[in-house]
Amino acid sequence: MRRLCFIVFSTLLLFLLVSFFASNVLLWRVWSFLGDEEFYLALSLLIYYLHPDPVGGLLLVLSVVFSGSFNVFLKYWLNLPRPLNPLVPVEGPGFPSGHSQVSTSFWFVFPSVICVRCFYLVSIVLITGISLSRLYLRAHYPVDVVCGVVFGLIVGLVVLLLKSFLGYLVFILCSILSLMLSLISVLLFGGPISTCSVLIATSLVVFLLLLFFRGYLKSIVFNVWLRLFLFIVSSGIVFLVYFLTLGFGLFLRVFVFSLVVFFVLMLPLFINVFCVVKCR
Repeated sequence: MRRLCFIVFSTLLLFLLVSFFASNVLLWRVWSFLGDEEFYLALSLLIYYLHPDPVGGLLLVLSVVFSGSFNVFLKYWLNLPRPLNPLVPVEGPGFPSGHSQVSTSFWFVFPSVICVRCFYLVSIVLITGISLSRLYLRAHYPVDVVCGVVFGLIVGLVVLLLKSFLGYLVFILCSILSLMLSLISVLLFGGPISTCSVLIATSLVVFLLLLFFRGYLKSIVFNVWLRLFLFIVSSGIVFLVYFLTLGFGLFLRVFVFSLVVFFVLMLPLFINVFCVVKCR
């Protein structure tokens, strides 16, 4: 595993150096894509399906949703401007950088989930590349990016510490906070329905999952290829519903998306229970 970490670290570091010295917009757009909130929700879902322990994958989902909710709240509460003439499409206020914050939270928690500490080196390169891309593409001011990284670290650290001290209660506590922050953002500060509805729905489902279905969060025993197939199907359903419901009102979209997220998160757990019973 250390050798794999070194290979990934070296490759990403080389790509970052090439991007820096080449000053190519396309290369920096690749780094920026690696910071998209949607990318991290999909990546969290992939780990949730493939990781033997669904709690670890769910912890990543929680860190992304919590960090995203906190970021949207700060953005639309402070309502600070972005730089002029950005090189990529941007939406909403500039402070703090959502790409920097969410990616930092994810990559800070990820090595703990997979129990590979050397992966923190990879995390540092990824966070650096994503943060620099937002500056080069004129999507944010330096203070937006720096504070995004700081807030992302704080969220990741809080999630891990609460998990250590409170166990499963971290999911209930952080999902409630995420739900409240997203509701305040959209109802009081005019946050985007498209983003806030997803954050609200996912927070609500994580809360209900840990409250009523915690007993299903056991080690996954069925075939990894079947899990990968289920992930592909589930991801397709999520993104299809995401785009089909873009014109919906807040509460209708939250309701529809909650049903979809509940189905996606519960599907591998139900199949796992079926496989365990069948094996007996």
